[in-house]
Amino acid sequence: MSYYVIDAKSDLGIRLTTLYARARECEQIARNFSKEFDGTGNFIGEKYQKESFGPLKFTTGGVSAIEFATHPGKGWKQYSYRNHKNLYQPRKNNIELVKRFEALPTINHDEFSEAIGWKPQTVGNRVLFHLGMKTHQDEKGNCTFYGFTVPEGFKYEEVDDVHEIVGSKFKELFT
Repeated sequence: MSYYVIDAKSDLGIRLTTLYARARECEQIARNFSKEFDGTGNFIGEKYQKESFGPLKFTTGGVSAIEFATHPGKGWKQYSYRNHKNLYQPRKNNIELVKRFEALPTINHDEFSEAIGWKPQTVGNRVLFHLGMKTHQDEKGNCTFYGFTVPEGFKYEEVDDVHEIVGSKFKELFT
């Protein structure tokens, strides 16, 4: 495992902070949107967009389905997601509502990967599209560092403002 850190005050750190702020804004808009309906207030927020002959695109924000205690009525259909039975999304012929769902802002996780220079890779039977990012915060709750790890066997070439550190320092910052 390789360990990397980015100072939040660096150019890349500022870019990541901006991306995270946009992601939080998208999530809040989705949360507010889901509360407009007479549902439980729960919703599936991630949208999974499949491109032809490509990987799934993971996004933050948007709404795929809203949870209701009972079927919300005409214009809605059940949404299959794991073992959840009470999730519904608009039927395709419910055009106005479909447009409202589709108009919700999202941020694609590829933007985070591109910022740090990560390219999807396959090693053996493992595929890694995105790297999970960790944050270190000061006592006031402000982000001071971003960090991520790259598993053994995967290749990563550092971009400006990304620095490899030893595992003990990484664990000190991010646990």
